[in-house]
Amino acid sequence: MRVAVSVREDAPATVIEERFGRAPYFAVGDPVAPAAVEFVANPGAVAATGAGTGAAQLLVNLDVEVLITGQVGPNALEMLAEAGVQLYRAPALPLADVFEKYRAGQLPALGVQRF
Repeated sequence: MRVAVSVREDAPATVIEERFGRAPYFAVGDPVAPAAVEFVANPGAVAATGAGTGAAQLLVNLDVEVLITGQVGPNALEMLAEAGVQLYRAPALPLADVFEKYRAGQLPALGVQRF
């Protein structure tokens, strides 16, 4: 399973970045084997507009199945949901703790609300 976590740095000791579209990096890998995580730079982090949708497209292109982040804007949220990406919310915790909470089923789901 490919899981992406929005993070502040491209290092194993990094902390989650709560702003999805402006996250400098995504840690992408299998939460069961976090030592094999790949850090991918987010080009949307410095975009003038469309940061969230640009980041969402990046993750869709990487075949990510699960995203763990803090908050996601409505356009990116809908785009990810339509691509079948499961979304979970986590506070600013170290990456290892985020993976641990995910494996334990302790992260709340994020979802698209339709009116």
